[in-house]
Amino acid sequence: MPDPMKLVSVADGLGSDWAVLELGTRWRVAREQGPRSWQRDRRMLDLRSRSFLVATADIDAFLQWASTQRWDNVRLPDLVEPLVPFLKGYPDLERWPSTLQRFLDERDTPNGWAGLDIGGPKAEAMAATASCANRPDNDFSNRDYGAVPLPAPQLCQALGVSWCNDWAAAERLELSAYEAEHCWAADGQISAFASDGPHFDGPRALYVRRSALCDALAATGLTLVTTIYAEKIYWRGHEPSRDRGELHAVVHHTDLGPRLVSRAYVAQLWQDNERVEKLLT
Repeated sequence: MPDPMKLVSVADGLGSDWAVLELGTRWRVAREQGPRSWQRDRRMLDLRSRSFLVATADIDAFLQWASTQRWDNVRLPDLVEPLVPFLKGYPDLERWPSTLQRFLDERDTPNGWAGLDIGGPKAEAMAATASCANRPDNDFSNRDYGAVPLPAPQLCQALGVSWCNDWAAAERLELSAYEAEHCWAADGQISAFASDGPHFDGPRALYVRRSALCDALAATGLTLVTTIYAEKIYWRGHEPSRDRGELHAVVHHTDLGPRLVSRAYVAQLWQDNERVEKLLT
């Protein structure tokens, strides 16, 4: 199973650190070639992480609650996923502002905030990322890709960023063509960008420059928390095994860097026609 801390922070070739606010990917052992290769056992690991902005006043209670959760089935604030006729210019080019406001009004989440039931007084939280599903009739430049990870509108506002069309800045970071089309900048410096693969199994991630993130959180009095869930599956021939290995983790992003709050490696075993959880060390 992967180290959670290596999933929430990366460094570029220029010495800057980036926080990974959202990640979705799949690792698997390549299938051997040859007759009946589909019958041979192989491993597969699905991994996803999501981040949330939490009111500073609620962070202690939120982290205490989060450290006991299993992240495959926890109800959390929904991503902002508006359907719009184009992607470029997010989130400040019309019709983005009006579309986003209408979406939040329909969800009854003022300014994106939602009360989260954590077993006591509700904690105020919101998804730190958004998503826009690409379709060929919406954006032909992205017709081979799935949903695009985006910084949530409130995070864009806190970062002071707008959609970046500065190719020179993208080249300095050695961004791919896709990443250069999906990046946001402030004061001539790229502060966030999204990556994706050309198919649904490719890595999908949103990166935010850590120095910009720390400044934004300090200025707004918010805190960022990332939840991580990974599931390892063994395929026995062409059928997945009933026994699974899982990782559940919570990381709190502080002004001193990311801090691991909780980590649980769990074996989900099938015994006597029911699933039994066993904690692993």
